[in-house]
Amino acid sequence: MDGRYVFFKVPETDTSINVDLTPLLLQDETLMNLVVGAVQPVTPTPLTATLQSAVTNPKAMILTVGGQNGVSYGLNLTLTTNARVLVVSVAITAQDPSFVPYVTENPEAYTDLVDTIEAGNAAIGTTVFAFPGNMDPSGGFVVWELLASDGTVYAAGNAFSYVVQSTGLTNMVIAQSVVTVPATVPPSLEGQKYQLRYTLELPQTIGAQIDPTTGSAAQSRFYQFENLRVVGLNTVPLGTQPQAELQGVAATLSICVDKPYDNVTLEIGYGSQQVAAQTPITEFERTSNGYVFSGVVPTASFTVSLEPYTVIWKYWANNNAAMVYQESADLWIINPSIMTAVGDVKAKIAKARATLYGSPDLLFPTPTILTWLRRGMDAFNGAYGQFTSFTMTNARGPIREYWLLYAELAAIQSQYLAEGEKAFNYQGAAISLEVDRTQYLETAARDIQSRLDSEIKDVKVNLIIKGNTSGDGSADPTKLQTGAIGAVGISITPASMWGRFSPGYGLSVGGGVANSY
Repeated sequence: MDGRYVFFKVPETDTSINVDLTPLLLQDETLMNLVVGAVQPVTPTPLTATLQSAVTNPKAMILTVGGQNGVSYGLNLTLTTNARVLVVSVAITAQDPSFVPYVTENPEAYTDLVDTIEAGNAAIGTTVFAFPGNMDPSGGFVVWELLASDGTVYAAGNAFSYVVQSTGLTNMVIAQSVVTVPATVPPSLEGQKYQLRYTLELPQTIGAQIDPTTGSAAQSRFYQFENLRVVGLNTVPLGTQPQAELQGVAATLSICVDKPYDNVTLEIGYGSQQVAAQTPITEFERTSNGYVFSGVVPTASFTVSLEPYTVIWKYWANNNAAMVYQESADLWIINPSIMTAVGDVKAKIAKARATLYGSPDLLFPTPTILTWLRRGMDAFNGAYGQFTSFTMTNARGPIREYWLLYAELAAIQSQYLAEGEKAFNYQGAAISLEVDRTQYLETAARDIQSRLDSEIKDVKVNLIIKGNTSGDGSADPTKLQTGAIGAVGISITPASMWGRFSPGYGLSVGGGVANSY
């Protein structure tokens, strides 16, 4: 056999398949003739294959008609070139797409030993049955089943190729099957595998027992097994996750639940207000470990803020309407300025983290950094009792710098606790191993705190003196803002000849704020 191709079609429909035979031809080799062989097996609803392209065209187009649901068919293509004769095997599986939701990434890609396969994919499996030389296994058929440890059959099918080969000492049955793994199959756990069982049925064989009822030889059944590991590329954790979206970009909000509930709704709140009414969500997608319900929300009318919106999911079954489950997650609506701030924080605290340590809880996703930026905003606005109300939606200059320092301090302190839980020390007879990164985090946090203690109070006082106490943080902190005269305060007392001797007379510039400076 010089080549093999795998295709899928919907039963009882006309489907054209394209078989590119060019890679099989050598340099300067020309296709002279192409013959399509008979389709096997023969079923009540047969599958027929007819060559539509020219017999000399190496990119063959074959029209397939009919086919019975769940049956795999095989046929041979005989190629005659100017130098040799080639035989190509083509496998065609008739499968209703609404029954088993699987797809193949490449119809020409396959593995002989399945071993590992992604949920929602397919591969070619080859099995061999060996018999004594005096036993003829002709006329049988092979089926395959994907089994779990509890006996659950997740998928099954038939072999599209059944070939008997004789070595003089043994007769071997070589069967090939298209093994399909539906997307609903849960991924294998660590150290566990599914079982792929091949069953060979022989109608009348030497050594078969006689059925006392019919007086004829009973069917003989033989088995082959292969361990199969299923990898789920589309695994989605149960529940909902926080996320961030740029203002104006439609936000796709989703939740993964354990079963397709009859009622799933989505609503959005901001503070104590509801900004998006409860909306039913009906569209869902099956994954390897649950059902994902998704809804798209336009964000053009949402306000950019470091205070997140709250996405509230509710779901319940009709037969138990009193049991309503509820989950929530944060939704940040940000702008390019905040996105840049996220990148600045990540560049400092996650320089080695993303590549050196792969633990998910040691990484810094955008929603986590936005949490620290929000807390950093609150810490800056309330620092040392000098209250301000910056929103930081477009912070610049020193305001932005000290805001980011507060966020980085919160991030490093949080990381300090996580690293403390993971630190360990091992002392052996000849080996000593210690993993503890908390000392570096503690040093970094102490340096930031020291800088804030020595600088932020003067910065806040100067901002208040100049009337720069609110806004998005983009105002120039060196310039007086509108209304600053009220903050500075100017009072003129009556003139007196004693003015240069007594502090109670003359011109004084100050006020409540200035005097406290």
